[in-house]
Amino acid sequence: MDKQVTYKYINLLVRWSIGLLSVVYIAYKISAYFSNSNEGLAHLEVNYILIVIVVALMFVNWALETLKWQFAIKKVLKVKFKIAFLTVMTAVTASLITPNRIGEIPFRALLVDRDKFKELSLKTVVSSFSQLLVTILLGGIGFYLSGHLFKLSTNTNSVLIQLIGFTFLPTIIYFSSSYHFIWKIIKLIPWLNKVKLHEKLETFRTGELVIMLGYSFLRYAVFTVQYYLILYAFGVHLSSSTEWALIPVCFLLASAIPTLVFSELGVRGSVALFVFGVVSANDLAIVSASITLWLINVCIPALIGLSGLNHLNLLRKK
Repeated sequence: MDKQVTYKYINLLVRWSIGLLSVVYIAYKISAYFSNSNEGLAHLEVNYILIVIVVALMFVNWALETLKWQFAIKKVLKVKFKIAFLTVMTAVTASLITPNRIGEIPFRALLVDRDKFKELSLKTVVSSFSQLLVTILLGGIGFYLSGHLFKLSTNTNSVLIQLIGFTFLPTIIYFSSSYHFIWKIIKLIPWLNKVKLHEKLETFRTGELVIMLGYSFLRYAVFTVQYYLILYAFGVHLSSSTEWALIPVCFLLASAIPTLVFSELGVRGSVALFVFGVVSANDLAIVSASITLWLINVCIPALIGLSGLNHLNLLRKK
């Protein structure tokens, strides 16, 4: 059989496998949750209007991510918004089978231009790191403001000093234009030195890094509002700015804990219970809100992304 035909069928098999696994995964999570909580859910009073608003904000959330990614890769490849948006959605679909959905980064590159995989992946890493940096910064601030709710035996000044130390290195890494102290380490890794990582990352100017951070802050604001609304929809009311600060804490903890395919919802539910349990005893409402937000922000995009799997090529035709 001709090699090109073989690659075609292997890539087709991969696409169908990823799509099938993603759908099965989503169906399994939904059925497992409802089968375990069906009786309790029947007694929950849910504000469905707020849930509709949260769904609408989901599109704003991912539109901002798309714009940020377009901006990050523009020097390597210019992609129209419609194509970029579907690429981002499809990468979510494919990444469901990877730990912490880390697969979003390489899958975006594979979907738009297989020949520029390394450059696109590295640009996407920086774009994603901007979101992580915002999560760390605001999560730290949130913990500083709401830490007393957890009844921790430490003073606020000590917490503030620790938070400054915790956020200092990621900020320096992100904004450093030369990365000199990091490249000395990176050059010891043959593959990274071979692909000239520093040359690709140094194409970002400080102003461009600030703009990507701006997108990340806007996106963070959107899914913070989403979380507040979804909690309110299920009857968990955050009545003060201190309690609002628990949302960034929840995001920080959830992003810090490694998850595998079948443990993600369990981790998110547990983190939500730990964080919001300090202000509400309604455990079912907290878990339901957390899972519903996951369904809206991850499952709906993943289902939309199924239509773009035909552009995914893991093997290069020779």
